[in-house]
Amino acid sequence: MIEGIVAVAIVFILFTVVAQLAIALLAHQAAEAAVASAARQASLRPGLSEEELLSDLRATVPGAGHIEAGLANDGRLSLAWATFEFSPPGPMLRSFVFSVEAEVPVVVAP
Repeated sequence: MIEGIVAVAIVFILFTVVAQLAIALLAHQAAEAAVASAARQASLRPGLSEEELLSDLRATVPGAGHIEAGLANDGRLSLAWATFEFSPPGPMLRSFVFSVEAEVPVVVAP
């Protein structure tokens, strides 16, 4: 009887860890997509603000906190980056710190 209860507890803990890792991976992928989109938009219209990138990240990655983001444009390349702390839902086992960046060439008129 005790072995069955221990087995169920171990399976529950393993399931929780795997679920949190999967959610963290999805959050990282969503952040990469948001940052890449901001870099592409900044290459097309240089007036894109960091506030737009922050609002995109907040909308795309629920659970993200302490977000730092930036945009840079040097005439040839447009760079967007973000660093944030992600706390997955459920029992708080661990929070993750992610850092993503993307750069694209600036689009110029022929």
